[in-house]
Amino acid sequence: MDEGRQAGEGAAEVQSKVMSRYPLAKAGAVLASVHPVVVFAEIMATVSRGIQGAARGPGMTGVTVMEAISTIVHRAMRESRAISDDLTLSSKAILLGVIRETGKKGAPALKIMSHTARRVVREAAASTGTWPPP
Repeated sequence: MDEGRQAGEGAAEVQSKVMSRYPLAKAGAVLASVHPVVVFAEIMATVSRGIQGAARGPGMTGVTVMEAISTIVHRAMRESRAISDDLTLSSKAILLGVIRETGKKGAPALKIMSHTARRVVREAAASTGTWPPP
């Protein structure tokens, strides 16, 4: 799906794009026919585009970076659920995409990784109906 996504595009639009690209998938079903490597690459591409788009904004430091990452993780997790039910694969792709695209090392990288992991866990739990805890 290198043709790009609009910022407000929802899961249904993403799924229809993917389904047009992978005709073996059944309409309305989770795309089990899409190879995990393709799913991983699509999610990493989504995260990469999000980070690159956020980096074009004004001075990305501190809280602004964390807010941008939260938004990117939310969007990437929603889109990943449209093409795969594998939360482990999605979570790994999101974490690696954020780390790779931010290019941080040392303490800043650990802070970003910690924030990203927390957001991924919460988004995954929310998508399965187990967040917030009772």
